Amino acid sequence: MYVHESNVRNAEEALIEFTNGGGSLIVLHHGIASAKMKNPEWLDFIGIELFPRDHHKYPWGVMGHTTHTMVNLNPGHFITTNGITYDKDIPFHSEYDTIFHDVYPAFDLTDSEIFINQRLNPNLDEVTYYIILMESFSISFWV
Repeated sequence: MYVHESNVRNAEEALIEFTNGGGSLIVLHHGIASAKMKNPEWLDFIGIELFPRDHHKYPWGVMGHTTHTMVNLNPGHFITTNGITYDKDIPFHSEYDTIFHDVYPAFDLTDSEIFINQRLNPNLDEVTYYIILMESFSISFWV
């Protein structure tokens, strides 16, 4: 799913219904862009919190030409193991009170970009697959 602007309500409802009905959905890039602040049901569904440009702790920003360390938080799952090679293991300890406090397989994505106002909702009961580590902050996502 990649929609650059806010979601049209009927498309949003269809994607949520499809996924809740057992369908698979991968949300990419602008699927969690700042325009989605106009779609609070969508953000609740995907488990992402977005913050405005002037937020005191997580202001909007983009960092380019960066290296992201993709940490596999679900190393026994097909999605995170099928055809993926991990070249290192690194420790990860979640800032939230979760089960993610261990050493996990990881790989780097070089010369990439990241938006820094996106945070995983810590109350999410969905499956988390990866965490992206960069400098002094991290972003989680699920597929």
